[in-house]
Amino acid sequence: MYWIFIFVVIIIVWVLVNFFISYSKHRRAIVAQGGMKLIYKTLIEGLLRYGSARIIRDEIDLVTIGGTFTDPLCNRECGLWSVSIQRAFALLNIQYRAHIDLGGGKSTKQAWDFPIDMDQEKMLEIIKRKSDEWDIFGIIK
Repeated sequence: MYWIFIFVVIIIVWVLVNFFISYSKHRRAIVAQGGMKLIYKTLIEGLLRYGSARIIRDEIDLVTIGGTFTDPLCNRECGLWSVSIQRAFALLNIQYRAHIDLGGGKSTKQAWDFPIDMDQEKMLEIIKRKSDEWDIFGIIK
């Protein structure tokens, strides 16, 4: 009975070690290509064009850009938005989150998985479509 337990533990350890080795190689490959800000320069610069946008978080395999919504009547901040860009092996995961405090509050979020070599202008168009759907002081207006 103990040999089954030991066998299961060995399998679990082997899987974890292989995952961490692959993850380490993945992160080294991103650094070797110049980092996320260089690899996805077009996408990041496209998102930074909008009003209050700034880089909130910058790590080896993750960049988060965020900003605020402005109430056009009172010219005050009334909500937050963020876009997280994370490279995960063969996919680029992008998550859009937004929250508006006006009218009782409204939130939205969307996630996309793109191939890592997809045209970055097309990625921006897809993100823009989502923000236009929301149609409340959107980040890309």
